[in-house]
Amino acid sequence: MRCLALADRMRKEGAEIHFLCSKLPGHMGETISGRGYELHFVPPLEQDADTCWRQDAERAAEILQGLNTAIDWLVVDHYMLDYRWESMLQGSSKRIMVIDDLANRKHVCDLILDQNIHGNLQERYDALVPGGCRKLLGPRYALLREEFAGGGRKERSCETPVRRILLFFGGSDPGNETGRVLDILSALSCRIDIDVVIGSINPHREQIEARCQTMPNATLHIQAGNMAELLEKADMAIGAGGTICWERCAAGIPTLAWPVAENQVEQLKSLAGLGAVYLPEEESVRTVDGLVLHIQALMTNPALRRHMAEQAVSLCDGGGVERVRDALCVKEISVRRANASDIRNIYRWRNDPSIRRHCGNPRQIAWKEHARWFEESLQRTDRLLFVGECNTLPAGVVRFDLLEGGAAEVSLYLAPELVGKGYGRALLEAGERELHRHHPDTGEIRAQVLVENTASGKLFRSAGYRRIREMFVKRTKV
Repeated sequence: MRCLALADRMRKEGAEIHFLCSKLPGHMGETISGRGYELHFVPPLEQDADTCWRQDAERAAEILQGLNTAIDWLVVDHYMLDYRWESMLQGSSKRIMVIDDLANRKHVCDLILDQNIHGNLQERYDALVPGGCRKLLGPRYALLREEFAGGGRKERSCETPVRRILLFFGGSDPGNETGRVLDILSALSCRIDIDVVIGSINPHREQIEARCQTMPNATLHIQAGNMAELLEKADMAIGAGGTICWERCAAGIPTLAWPVAENQVEQLKSLAGLGAVYLPEEESVRTVDGLVLHIQALMTNPALRRHMAEQAVSLCDGGGVERVRDALCVKEISVRRANASDIRNIYRWRNDPSIRRHCGNPRQIAWKEHARWFEESLQRTDRLLFVGECNTLPAGVVRFDLLEGGAAEVSLYLAPELVGKGYGRALLEAGERELHRHHPDTGEIRAQVLVENTASGKLFRSAGYRRIREMFVKRTKV
């Protein structure tokens, strides 16, 4: 579902989208095809865990090569694939994006997305991805559908009694938590309307359909396409973890939740620690009495519901897919080592008023002084001077000064005619890739930015740098 949300947004940019998946239970092939996307099934694999990833990579590469078109981004959303698979697919696309939240294996990728909350969010992938990899971390980047943008639109009143509950435990819900909670809600003495959402692949679908037919206050929704509307109508929700957590947060709905899969445990604990979800102890929801107690505790406590709603909205505004779109739609810039023919372009750029006013030394540089600096820069072994090119035309310059302890200081500026057109981050990231190609042990990149230079500050933040006192810093290794 999160990949579909991203695909829907990228299609608006004119992108051609293809999905690859295996015919495993829950593959959602009909949903993908029904949304108008090209779907390709990777043939079934042998069960040998030591070789199946290699077979899968070979077959995926064969499919991509058969498309007879250049692939700009390969998006990998699969908990069992790692750097070995990704390495074999590097030749099949220009860039690779990985969606992960386990941080339990290495990746070879240009961008990694983890939309969850973790205690060590900023550092957890440092040793797992290449130094030049861009990291999109936290629920600001949650891949939610367009209807969730501008989260918390509804001014939710938590003072009135709970009259409507949304019940959703994921697309499959193998343990049938949905049916168990339905039985409990049907036994409550108060009148509550219930929106029950299940996936088309739910193995207990017939049982749940029959149960809802006996409950006049329950409405069943199968593979609901209007989740934002259902959440907005609800007074509280009961469910599990996963992407639905961020949909509930964006809607600002107080929620009772517990994990139904191992990879949901940390996510829900983090949300509970921030007061954005009510997470009961695992054993207490296994009994009817315990579950009734927790449901009633949330229903009868308006102050708690109000606090949870406020905390939830503050974590996720529903604009993540737009931010990821910005990261994918990078301008095409390559960099090369500067040579003698670049001296005049760099002189012109450096002395342009739009560049000079943001330099530590804003005065105009004389030609002789520039020529001396340029020749020295080409000779220095502790300096890398790169020129960016866009369609073979000079686009800007990026310089790295190598420091002690495996650090480097970066400085860059664009050709004045490209300023403000979105090329800055592409130049910076292309330079970072070259830096790590020449000096793979570089563990930290620093940038000095004048306080009033808000555009550069925004640029470095968007590229994964953090302001630490007077500098922007990006750590690329542990």
